[in-house]
Amino acid sequence: MFPFVFIKFTFFVLSLIEWQHQSKRKMKKLQRIEPESLQLSTKTEEERLLRAGRVCAAIKPYKGGCVIKVKQTEETFMSGLCHYFKALFRLTEPSYLIMNVNRLSERMLFVEDVNKAYITGQTLEVKDLDLFLTKHPNLEVLKIESSINGELEEISRILSVENLRLSNAGHFGMRVLSNFTGRNICLFESVLVETELNEVIRKWINGEAFQNLEAVYARNKISFVRGMELDQICDGIAVERFNSANRPQYFQFDKKLFGHRCKPYSFSGSFCYDVIRKSDGKRASVLAIHMLFKFVVWN
Repeated sequence: MFPFVFIKFTFFVLSLIEWQHQSKRKMKKLQRIEPESLQLSTKTEEERLLRAGRVCAAIKPYKGGCVIKVKQTEETFMSGLCHYFKALFRLTEPSYLIMNVNRLSERMLFVEDVNKAYITGQTLEVKDLDLFLTKHPNLEVLKIESSINGELEEISRILSVENLRLSNAGHFGMRVLSNFTGRNICLFESVLVETELNEVIRKWINGEAFQNLEAVYARNKISFVRGMELDQICDGIAVERFNSANRPQYFQFDKKLFGHRCKPYSFSGSFCYDVIRKSDGKRASVLAIHMLFKFVVWN
C-alpha cells in the first residue's frame, strides 16, 4: 500500500510522485500503454491494462515515483487514469495536486481526496479559482504561483483556506489578507497598505476578526521605493517592546507555507512591537522592516 500520490497536471503531463520503491516492478510492466477503449482489466495488479481509445500513455519511473505523459487530457480518459492508479496502488492518504491555470475550467478533472494544491501559470481568474475550490473544499494548503485577476467577494472560498501562499499577490493579496479567516498566510510580490494592516491588527486585538490567525508573512514588491513603516502600521495601538519574560524571541513559521523548513525568525529590536488581545491577554508580535511585514500569534 502506498501512502499518498503527488499529482501534476499540465497540458500533456500527469505526474505521480513519492511512490515507494516497491512500485518499480509494477512500473516495468506499465512502460507503455496503447489501449483501445477506457476500461480496467480484472487481472492481477501487475497485469492490469489501461485502455483509452487511440490515446497513448507513456509511463516511466522518476525519483522514486513516476511520470505519466499522455497526448491529450480528454476528461473520460483522465478520470479513468486517476481511478486506475488509485485502485492499483491503494492510496491511504490525501493527494497533492499541481495544476496549470490552463486546465481550470468547468470540465476540469476532479481528483478525489486532495488536501494540498499548487496552481501554476501566468494569470488566474477569480471565477476559475472559486470553481476549483468548490471542487476541492477540504484543502489544507493552497499555493498559487499565478497572478490573480478579478474581484474578491466576501464569500470567496480562498478566504477560508487554512494555509495560503500567493507568489504573485499584488493588490489582490492585501484584499485577501483584510478578509482572511484561515490560520497562516504568506504573500510575495504584494502591495501592502499600512493603514489596512493597522485595521487587521486592531480587529485581532478587539476580537472582531482574524481570531484563527496564527501567522502572516508578507514581502512587498521589489519595485517599491520605500520600506514598511512600523509606526504607521501600529498608529493608535497600545504596544510593548520585546521582553523575554513574556514570550520567546524566535518564531518558527510553518513549513507548509514555504515548502521547506526555514530558520526561526527573531521578533525583537526597534522594528518589532507586541500587541495584546483584549479578550484573553494572548500576545502577538508585529514586525515591519524594509519590504517585509510579519505578524505572529504566540501560543
